[in-house]
Amino acid sequence: KLCMSAGANMILSGIPGSGKTELTKTMTGFLDFLQVIITIEDTPEGHFKELFPHLDITSWYTNNNLTESELIDEALRNDCDWLMVTETRTSAAAYALFKGFLTGAKGITSIHSASAYEIPSRYYNMIKSDLPIDKDAFYDDFYATVDLGFHQVRKWIGGKIVRFIDEIVEFTKDGQRKTIYRRWEEDGVFYSEV
Repeated sequence: KLCMSAGANMILSGIPGSGKTELTKTMTGFLDFLQVIITIEDTPEGHFKELFPHLDITSWYTNNNLTESELIDEALRNDCDWLMVTETRTSAAAYALFKGFLTGAKGITSIHSASAYEIPSRYYNMIKSDLPIDKDAFYDDFYATVDLGFHQVRKWIGGKIVRFIDEIVEFTKDGQRKTIYRRWEEDGVFYSEV
């Protein structure tokens, strides 16, 4: 709730099925009804408007004629307060969303990454795989605009699948990564440290 009220830009990471979209939906529920929210998905799995009918949400979906990056650019032209890209899948989309963060737009997206700590390098490598980008400038801008990284895990514990946040990292303006929360499980018991 505090992350949303503070307008933090966040990137969620984890393997497929770890709960990144569910976390995005939970966070969306903490937004104010006066804020304009645009969600972008390649498959309609978020159901944001149905979950939060009191919020000003418009959901857009990619198709053969509209890419993630085109929809992100259009959302920014529509003066949204929050841009929710449920999963950034291409270098063009990653770059478009990153440019949006640089304009002051607030948002949440997710990527596949082994940890929250590795999100900056994962995001950089995703963009540079297809687009020329200056590494130093990227990292300066990343740390100036992205506030938090979350990592979700999915584990088989006690005969059932359990999904939880195992790491939250703060990205600071001076280019530092600080782990501010860790959670782990040992023999069915959860531990955490802040």
